[in-house]
Amino acid sequence: MKKVNKVQLKLDKLTLFLLVFLMFGFDKAQSADVERNINIGLPQTTIAVNSQIVLTTHFYKAIHSLKNHASTSSDTSVLEIELVDKSLLSTEDEGKVTVNVVSGQGIDKANREVLLSEISETKVSLSSTLMAYTYTKVRVKPDFENVDISTKAYSWSVNPSSALSIDVDSTTYEATILGLEPGKAILTFASIDSSLIDSIHVSIEDDEVLKILAIGNSFSEDALEFHLYGLAKAAGKKIIIGNMYIGGAEMSWHAKNVVSDSTAYSYRKIDTNGNKTIKPGTSLSTAIKDESWDYISFQQVSNLSGMFETFEEPLKVLYNNVKEINPNINTRYLLHRIWAYAQKSMEGKVSAYNYDQKTMFRAIVDAYGQATGLIPVYDIIPVGTAIQNARTSYLKDNFTRDGYHLNDMGRYIASCVWFEKLMNESVIGNAYHPKDMIPLNVKIAQQAAHSANEFPEEITEMKDF
Repeated sequence: MKKVNKVQLKLDKLTLFLLVFLMFGFDKAQSADVERNINIGLPQTTIAVNSQIVLTTHFYKAIHSLKNHASTSSDTSVLEIELVDKSLLSTEDEGKVTVNVVSGQGIDKANREVLLSEISETKVSLSSTLMAYTYTKVRVKPDFENVDISTKAYSWSVNPSSALSIDVDSTTYEATILGLEPGKAILTFASIDSSLIDSIHVSIEDDEVLKILAIGNSFSEDALEFHLYGLAKAAGKKIIIGNMYIGGAEMSWHAKNVVSDSTAYSYRKIDTNGNKTIKPGTSLSTAIKDESWDYISFQQVSNLSGMFETFEEPLKVLYNNVKEINPNINTRYLLHRIWAYAQKSMEGKVSAYNYDQKTMFRAIVDAYGQATGLIPVYDIIPVGTAIQNARTSYLKDNFTRDGYHLNDMGRYIASCVWFEKLMNESVIGNAYHPKDMIPLNVKIAQQAAHSANEFPEEITEMKDF
């Protein structure tokens, strides 16, 4: 039998003692240490109602991480806690509540008192002035400082009370107003407790004036800026014409500009007296809010007008943002369908349409037709069809000044198309025409436009001319 060395025996006993101490005594000591040093991490002890905050638990000087722990709330009607990777605090109501953290063994505990308070708006504000109309409804929305949704109750009032009718969204307090009589009024928005208040001066106009705003380029300039006012005046109609102009602008440019509120536009405006003003450095939001527009039109740049894929994303972005900006909830949205190039300008240059004018025309008709499925389009203005109709007359393919932009005859045809669509009456027989235009050409222009509105997707052969 092998003899055991006494020194070795003593070492083995010491080793065993240390192991037992490490397994029981040291672990107990560390648990006590952990209990003294546990801490709840919160970014602040005052939390806003209707918010969510991640709670983290810190264990200092612990050998093991103690991942198995639970968080509880002393009052779940005030504060709820959900364990998803980390504890998520969801605040429900004002008040004081204690947040507790306890390990799975129930040994390690910590708590922290949290104050939940309602963050309220400190100010409400309205724009300084507003234009209202007797036939067109417009919207006005209050701005609440510090919050997106108001925490107080409010009401609208108008002085004199006979000036406006008001419909109010009960959630956002956005007001939809309609003028009842021309004149001036003061519209007031105030909290029920009278602590917050603001007023806006309202001018009310009789809006028997038709108002059209084009978002386009030189092609909308050709169609709207030269002869539409004259046609309307000759028919006894009042009209305001606006054109947001950037030369060669693609629809994607307009989409980016409306999102960024770019001031890249030349705002051309013809008033009810036929006076034209041009304001460079104007944003879409400024022009859209300048009048209560009955119609707003969109168009694609000419070379892309036959490619539906170039409409898909930009048109939706453009429409959604314009509609959001536009205070007139009754505006109707149009697509201005432009014309194919002159055949001589197609040859050797425009491969996308197989160098052929009629191929380009058909592609434009198809693309704009598909685009009506992207947004709520009230109507298409078939200017391209009218130009194509006129090309079947004795005048042939002579309606552009450079192969792309319309000459004066082409501009008159385009305006005749717009007149019929906007005024809902035939242009045939309208007394207005460009100076020095011979009667036969006036008839061709008016008939080409009228036929285009009757048969917008097909070419009408002008056999009588």
